[in-house]
Amino acid sequence: MKKRTKILFILLGLLLLAIVIILSRLTTSAEVKMIVEVLFYTPIFFLFSQPYTGYSYKKSLNLLLVTSIILSSVVFTPQMTSFRFFVIGILSSVISYAIVFLSCWLFRQKLR
Repeated sequence: MKKRTKILFILLGLLLLAIVIILSRLTTSAEVKMIVEVLFYTPIFFLFSQPYTGYSYKKSLNLLLVTSIILSSVVFTPQMTSFRFFVIGILSSVISYAIVFLSCWLFRQKLR
């Protein structure tokens, strides 16, 4: 991967991180905060790790899906024992996966 592409991935990850911090400060509802965190933190993990792991995009996306489901069910919901929060976490993980998958697909189409 070119150095310019790596820098682009890192800058995009930093931008997403800034958006997460701002949105989580602005919201007060626990459900909204959890959705925002899951939707944005998992693509950030992907963006920061992808240029350095050497995995293919497909392997990285599968790893991302598993990681986001674990994060949403374990990390973000310990104080929220409601089943509704668990379902919201899983759904936002799947949406996050779809966002990153489409982004990578569009990025690869643009490179062709």
